[in-house]
Amino acid sequence: MSKKSEERKEKERRERAFIENGSKLLEKLLVTCNDKSIPIRSFSAQELQLATNNYKNHLRKHWYKGYLEGRSFFVKAIPDNKIWADFAVNDLVMSAQMSSHKNVLKPIGCCLETQSPIFVYESAMNGFLTDRIYMSHDTRQQHQPMEWSSRLKVARQIAHAISYLHTAFSRPVIHMAIHMRNILLDEHDVPKLDHFLYSVSIPEGEIDVEVYDGLWNVYFNPPELEATGKGKEMLV
Repeated sequence: MSKKSEERKEKERRERAFIENGSKLLEKLLVTCNDKSIPIRSFSAQELQLATNNYKNHLRKHWYKGYLEGRSFFVKAIPDNKIWADFAVNDLVMSAQMSSHKNVLKPIGCCLETQSPIFVYESAMNGFLTDRIYMSHDTRQQHQPMEWSSRLKVARQIAHAISYLHTAFSRPVIHMAIHMRNILLDEHDVPKLDHFLYSVSIPEGEIDVEVYDGLWNVYFNPPELEATGKGKEMLV
């Protein structure tokens, strides 16, 4: 296959992904945002490759640091396949809806040219909470362990974000993935909740909702979730 032919096929693939992901994103926004305008900037795959030095500025699994227009930001690239695409759109829409809350990581934009959208977020200079609790030799070179008073402050602030998630919308939304590695810290150690991939809202007239069963092997789940496969508001 010639180079021109390969380039044409790659361009066609990116155009298909953009249309498929764009339609999913638009549909989700129309359903959930009630005509509220949510600005989300569109980035090309090439822009993000250049900004992240071809994804060599690695932070941890799925996360990269980038620089664009003199500004630093974080990039999240989850597995690039159609299985993850719907989760990715859900993540972006929920993050955008929650972006006004001071304890949620604010999305700047996304790239829709890959099978799973790539996200661009505000920079969280102090990294991930898990690296401040479970200190390794590498993380000790960058940060001091978090003191107990700071840990309690983080817990209170994340609890406030979860409460907002349960009460700010027409129906309670369950995050379903509260974990230290899904909480980032800005330069003042203000926590920023992320990872709304699996978030679900409880339908009208119901007290629970079926959730993605792949969570059962990933996060700490209560017995009732494993027994019924359904999530309730108390699960956060």
